[in-house]
Amino acid sequence: MRFKRRLRCSQCGSLRLEIVEASEAYTVFQQGEDGDIEREGNNHHGGITGIVNVKCHTCGREWTPRGVRQITDVLGYPETP
Repeated sequence: MRFKRRLRCSQCGSLRLEIVEASEAYTVFQQGEDGDIEREGNNHHGGITGIVNVKCHTCGREWTPRGVRQITDVLGYPETP
């Protein structure tokens, strides 16, 4: 079992991130300064599978975090009620 981790920009330390989960369809999520990820994301159609890309809202850095294949791998994503 993989442990969840909170994403943080390694360049500026910000938690304000845009997180894009790409699969057959991809979803864009927003993470606030408190590190919590909004449950509602914007769904789009695509053809990529199992990739999460991140962009920092503070400094603009973009990266693909290692070991993260979907949004539920990230600490801060709300659990289903």
